[in-house]
Amino acid sequence: TVILIGHVKVKLTNSPLVDPYDSFVVDLQDRAAALLYRWVDAALFAGRKPTTKKIEGKFQSVTTHAIGGDRSILFTSPRAGIPAGGRGVYGRLPGELPLEWVAYADAIAAASNK
Repeated sequence: TVILIGHVKVKLTNSPLVDPYDSFVVDLQDRAAALLYRWVDAALFAGRKPTTKKIEGKFQSVTTHAIGGDRSILFTSPRAGIPAGGRGVYGRLPGELPLEWVAYADAIAAASNK
């Protein structure tokens, strides 16, 4: 198994379907990032699963705030703001896995048997 570990940067994503939103993208020049995504079988994103808290304000208003995450997750499928996905066996992985080698290896074995 060859694993490339890299950093991300935040980039504004403009879509004709939804309002603009911030996305994590690989911290490379755009053409180099495109080549990397074409080369790899799986682009996975490790991060913390955010926890939210509702805060009551004045005049019966309620806002939701992210307060951090308590567990590390490996995101394996694309979603707004997170660059992840795969082809072949890696495209059949669950959307989220615990950030542990055993969980990743077990998920690949299970996806290979489908």
